[in-house]
Amino acid sequence: MKRQEKFRWRNFNLSEKIIVTKEKYELPFSRGILAQSLTRAGLDQLMAYDIAEDIKKELIMQNIFKVRCNDLRNIILEKLEKIDKKIAEQYTFLEVTGKGDKPTIILISGSSGTGTSTVAANVAQRMGIRNVIGTDIIREVLRKIISSELAPTLHKSSFNAWEVLRTPLPTYYSRVLFGFREQVEYVVVGIEAVIDRALKEGVSIVIEGIHIVPGFIKMSYLQEKNIFMFMLKLKDTELHRSRYYVREEETQKRRPAEHYLKHFYEIREIHDFLVEEASKYNILCIDNIYVEQTTDIIIERVISETIDKVKKPID
Repeated sequence: MKRQEKFRWRNFNLSEKIIVTKEKYELPFSRGILAQSLTRAGLDQLMAYDIAEDIKKELIMQNIFKVRCNDLRNIILEKLEKIDKKIAEQYTFLEVTGKGDKPTIILISGSSGTGTSTVAANVAQRMGIRNVIGTDIIREVLRKIISSELAPTLHKSSFNAWEVLRTPLPTYYSRVLFGFREQVEYVVVGIEAVIDRALKEGVSIVIEGIHIVPGFIKMSYLQEKNIFMFMLKLKDTELHRSRYYVREEETQKRRPAEHYLKHFYEIREIHDFLVEEASKYNILCIDNIYVEQTTDIIIERVISETIDKVKKPID
């Protein structure tokens, strides 16, 4: 069988030109350009070039010397899905987003310990997004600009910002949530500035952190077809507790578990508030038990919605 295949390939003239037709123009099929796009999607260079060459051989074998761009893309996707579904989805995403001038902006929220930073890093890596920023970093920058005298809650952790509240509150109102909300009001200004800059520069970015709160982020952003928001939760409180010990080990005890666990009640109160707000604003809330599964859900949602929102075919 292999000898027959080799014999068949010998009859091909790989210098034959194949034309790829698009909506308004035509281009010659290029194995080099196709291999380059496959490499960007995650294939190693050798395999990418082999696939590009195989596709050209198959088209010549079928006497196809003019192929529509969409048909070619379907052939490529069929091959990639047999190799690795994740590479296929990455190729689709790059094809769709590469045709427009708008960046992809992904917002991942969740209370302390729910895994927003880990999931954000995974999503960015899988989707080829180079820029990731945490809202803790934005808060730290704001602390350098705004003094603790002017904004005391900004200079505390999200779960103990209530300790420096100056406003007297009714007994029925949660001081924990009031302090957290006041801190969010400062940080959200920085978050929106980062989003505005990314939109202006055309730079894709993943922003993660507790300060991305539905109702505080302008809804006009979430109505943009290239901006996506997700909320992470941990329904199991014991699993939530255990995550702090895992993080303690991963950070060589720079972030000791006990520091967070002694404020666990406040952390869970904020956690439940965020989940409630996500439900109120119809934001997808994911129980982050398995990081890889959560990553898959986010990527699949971003890719499917991106493709659905692009009315025109990729051509």
